[in-house]
Amino acid sequence: MPVMRRVLPLILAALLAGCAPQRVALDQLATHQEAFAGQRVTTDGMVVRFADPDGGVYYVLEDDRHDRVAVVPAALVAPHLGERVVVTGTFAVVAGEGRTIRVETIASASDG
Repeated sequence: MPVMRRVLPLILAALLAGCAPQRVALDQLATHQEAFAGQRVTTDGMVVRFADPDGGVYYVLEDDRHDRVAVVPAALVAPHLGERVVVTGTFAVVAGEGRTIRVETIASASDG
């Protein structure tokens, strides 16, 4: 039993660390996108809106070097248009669509 008391906290810490989002810059997501696919990440950037060829709109986070990642859902992101924000969510790379973060939380970068 004493061994279990020492090992259990290490196991719990490892499990919890796997759930925590990783802080990643947009340029790293762009450069090493496959390494982050499926991972929970936290990143920041300016919310910018673009129009697609069908007339719809989509939103991206953009850094000063124009590295971009699409952010969804639009309803959560749209109110922050033109703001520098910090987002946490799941990063994905979809063929034909590119890099996307499904946003869990979004906040003005000045709040943190």
